[in-house]
Amino acid sequence: MKGDWPALTKLGNLRRHHLRVTWTSDAGAGICHYCKAGMPGNADWHNLSFRNMAAMRIDAPAPWSPPPALIRYVPHSMSQAPYFFRIDLFHLMHKGVLADVAANAIVSCFDYGLFGCTNLKMLMAFVYDDAKHFCQQNRLELHMSQLTTNQLGLTRTTDYPTGSWFKGNDTRSLTKYMEWKLTHTLHELFGPTLEYFTEIVGLLSYGNKFMHLLYNAGLWLSTRQRDDIISSGDKFVASFMSLAQTAYDNDL
Repeated sequence: MKGDWPALTKLGNLRRHHLRVTWTSDAGAGICHYCKAGMPGNADWHNLSFRNMAAMRIDAPAPWSPPPALIRYVPHSMSQAPYFFRIDLFHLMHKGVLADVAANAIVSCFDYGLFGCTNLKMLMAFVYDDAKHFCQQNRLELHMSQLTTNQLGLTRTTDYPTGSWFKGNDTRSLTKYMEWKLTHTLHELFGPTLEYFTEIVGLLSYGNKFMHLLYNAGLWLSTRQRDDIISSGDKFVASFMSLAQTAYDNDL
């Protein structure tokens, strides 16, 4: 069964899921029903190397107690029971990781004073109007009627930006717009700021390519399609990690 993570959490009676992350302790319940990430002794789940990811799957306990009723009646591999509940990549990107990337890219423009906007409200109005025009020119849909702090997940100025708009497809439109806009803004930047936004453009590019490949693939992937999707996803994650480290090191 494939679906968005909140639905899988309920249907699978999952005790380990994305909402169980702990920030002050390494003794959480776990954040993934496939592995031991976030459980005692497995706090290094930010290390996304293949070796570490594989190690955290070894001897992972059942993610539920009791088992969900659904798997009692649907044939499946008993040794791979947690994998009956598959995370949908479209939901994961549209309403999760890629949406957060779009929100962070927008807020970063304000943090660095791009586009001549002196306050966040002015920036949001500028980005919305410019993005709407871009979408009209490129036959993309943008369902939102404005861009607000709530949609960027900002109840306080110290909050981590999260893409909270209603329509998941708006994520794809905004990331395409932001990649285009920032690509044409890089020539105005220099030094560490140029390096930072060059990496943001790269992150947006990898995310957009990843989604493009998924949208244009059939039900079954060829070997080449599979390899291209994995490569884009791997570069996307590596770029995200690099930017997160840079932001942390510079208290951004």
